[in-house]
Amino acid sequence: MRTAIRKRTSTTTTTRLQIKKSLNIDVFLKQIYLRAEYFTQRYMLCFPNQKNHAPLIKSIYRVLLIPDNCIQGLRLSDKTLLYLIVHLKFAEKGIHPLQEQAYEKLQIILQFQ
Repeated sequence: MRTAIRKRTSTTTTTRLQIKKSLNIDVFLKQIYLRAEYFTQRYMLCFPNQKNHAPLIKSIYRVLLIPDNCIQGLRLSDKTLLYLIVHLKFAEKGIHPLQEQAYEKLQIILQFQ
């Protein structure tokens, strides 16, 4: 009887930890997206002629704001990965000074996916 209760308790605890971890990742990604939006707006104020490249610039900041120590544990959806690949791999070169670094970091992220 006691083993059944312990087993159920450990399963419940594991499930709770998984839910908490997924919520933390969601909050973490939302913060990255908000900061990327902020940096994009700041960049657009300095370079208003780049407004038509705003989605690309936002993608650059999203990739670069992911900490290096979180890359292995981070799982991005296929839709997000496709979006980033299209923006960073197939975009015009020289739009943003950090574009090449973002593409290199995306390659590292793809190795762990």
